[in-house]
Amino acid sequence: MSGARVTIGVPVRNGESELAASLACLSQQTCRDLEILVSDNASDDRTAEIVAEAMRHDPRIRYVRHETNIGALANFTYVLTAATTPYFMWRAFDDLSDPEYVERLVAALDAHPAAALAAPRVETLRVRANRRRLRLPPTLQEGPRGRAARQRWLLRRLQAGWIYGLFRREYLLTTKAFIYRAYPFAWAWDFLLLAATALRAEIVGVPEAHLTLQLTGAAKEYSSSTLTAERVALVRNYWKVLEQLLAEQSLPLAQRMLLRLTFVWHVQRRVAKWPILFRALLGPKS
Repeated sequence: MSGARVTIGVPVRNGESELAASLACLSQQTCRDLEILVSDNASDDRTAEIVAEAMRHDPRIRYVRHETNIGALANFTYVLTAATTPYFMWRAFDDLSDPEYVERLVAALDAHPAAALAAPRVETLRVRANRRRLRLPPTLQEGPRGRAARQRWLLRRLQAGWIYGLFRREYLLTTKAFIYRAYPFAWAWDFLLLAATALRAEIVGVPEAHLTLQLTGAAKEYSSSTLTAERVALVRNYWKVLEQLLAEQSLPLAQRMLLRLTFVWHVQRRVAKWPILFRALLGPKS
């Protein structure tokens, strides 16, 4: 769409249960200069029909279909590389947001040129149990002022839902490619991208922008295995990227050690539990 400022990438596979409501939510955004790119990963349900109906009401929706299953991570990557706008966000086919969601995130990035990500308030809804959990993003006024201390502070507060915030597209393309060279896994790639953003740029929290993550209990696609050896390899690759990010920082030795300790906490919380972590970092390299 010529002149759009924001691309919303919607990777989907077999999304007929929730896709119509999610696309209607995006069409009703108060930010009008956006395009919505739906990438259908070889769905065998009514996904294509649902998108066709939505396109009749909103010409900003664009549809691409992959005839074979390219995998979840590749589908997420596709919508990013196909975008041409200054700003980009991902949207899961079953998630919802308030009507001013995009507008508020755009305003935050416009107002803070050093920020690469505008992070929303995230409400997690477990649909079957009807349980909700609300988490607010930290604002720029919160936390320590020093850069190194703030990096550690942000790493401890990363939330999975921030991956559906608003990014500067050029920053996201560069950082996503940097990560993928060493970490071609679907499991935890979102947290690694957020960790890189906390270290490479600034994250501006926008509590007024509300995102609802609907956990429906549907099966998720992961490329990682339950085999211990493969999980160890995954953690080692994850740590390799963190070390590369650390090498970018001009920090004294004490600050580097503190950041590595925060990495350990982060990996244990977000990627693998202690036995796998110890084996990955301290065990023999085979």
